Amino acid sequence: MSADATWPLQKGLLSHLRTDLSLKKHLGKPIRIYDQQEKGGGYPTLVLGDSHTRAWSSATFDGQEHDIILNLWTSDGGSAASKEIAGAVIDRLHDADFPIPGHALVDMQFASSETRYREDRGLFHCRLTFKALTVSD
Repeated sequence: MSADATWPLQKGLLSHLRTDLSLKKHLGKPIRIYDQQEKGGGYPTLVLGDSHTRAWSSATFDGQEHDIILNLWTSDGGSAASKEIAGAVIDRLHDADFPIPGHALVDMQFASSETRYREDRGLFHCRLTFKALTVSD
């Protein structure tokens, strides 16, 4: 099996999200998209969450299948604001194509979302799940 695509995929995905004008409108300036939760960074914010990677190969290619979680946190606007921003994230990533050094993104698909109010934090939390397939160059 070839080199792991997880880190290059993460960098490419975050870069792809950070350049979207609709997300910049929703997530502030500078845009609040992080690979870990920022302390005192303000809301709304989008944070890369857990991921899971599996081998996805054949006799003719080396690849990986990735489950990617994005966590959207909002403080104002209720669930409607969370769902509006989540929709912009889905629009940006579903069927997306962006460069991944040493690898190619074969497919990126929206898989699911779940929105709930977190009383312990006083925030709405939307958990977005995407599936990605990558192959090595």
